Amino acid sequence: MSSALLRNPVPTAPVPLPSLRTLFPRCANPDCSTVRSPWHRLRRPGRGIVAERNWFCQPECLRRTLQELLDTLCGERMPASPPARRIPIGLILLQQGLITAEQLQRALELQRTHGRERLGYWLRQMGAIGEAELTRALAIQWACPVFPLERDTGYRQCAHLVPRRLAEASGMIPVYLSRDGSLLYTGFTSGIDYALLYAIEQMLPCRTIPCLVSETAYARAMAVLERMVPPRETVFDSVRRTEEMTAIAVNFAERFAARSLRVQRVGAFLWLRLVAGREFRDLLFQTGPHVSAGPPLASPR
Repeated sequence: MSSALLRNPVPTAPVPLPSLRTLFPRCANPDCSTVRSPWHRLRRPGRGIVAERNWFCQPECLRRTLQELLDTLCGERMPASPPARRIPIGLILLQQGLITAEQLQRALELQRTHGRERLGYWLRQMGAIGEAELTRALAIQWACPVFPLERDTGYRQCAHLVPRRLAEASGMIPVYLSRDGSLLYTGFTSGIDYALLYAIEQMLPCRTIPCLVSETAYARAMAVLERMVPPRETVFDSVRRTEEMTAIAVNFAERFAARSLRVQRVGAFLWLRLVAGREFRDLLFQTGPHVSAGPPLASPR
């Protein structure tokens, strides 16, 4: 048997060698000197920064592509939220026998009179339900589990994965990251912000699983983070032009020696993440009607 195998070896496919384009990539900036000079690429292998699936030999070469991307994102009109097709929270509480029809009617009247706050707030103010009952009803409404944030401190190890300003804007907190880093559980206080979840999945190499948490536990956890876990993002509230945003991002990329740049728009913010190995830095720029596109960058002659 062994001699037959030696005489007729099983053919194996040859292992392909990496191409020169892979070993010495071409800068995506057409005006870069490395495009015309392959010897420059030989002297600087393995460096540069990746953005929008393109490789740039240095952050400065990224400037044009980044400004065009920011102009596009700032010019896009955010789609309106589709009409809710979920069971009203009042009907859920009524069906479970937690409130009476009279209590529901009274809470609706208070909501209409004052024109603010959610129905669950007025039911709690009336003493009809407690916070735990409201959180469980919200979990039923959104078809999500309830995460026991008041008894778990794992959020301290993963809260930094999402910029705190974005988390606070959506009433969200990352609560648990799986050991292999493939699943990130996120806790919301009132409703699920799926636009934020989509952005997180684009920025992080993981899937998100939404949960509901109580408002009290959320407030306590955010207070703990404020004291113990410094935020990793830099927020720019006064930057008004995409040209300025681009200059700031390029400057940070050079100082941070970033190897990749990712960009997402989340509500009123542009979220930029600079990655260098296992470290990252987040930049947040506020968008809106006041943000204007910068002038087109002139090509060097």
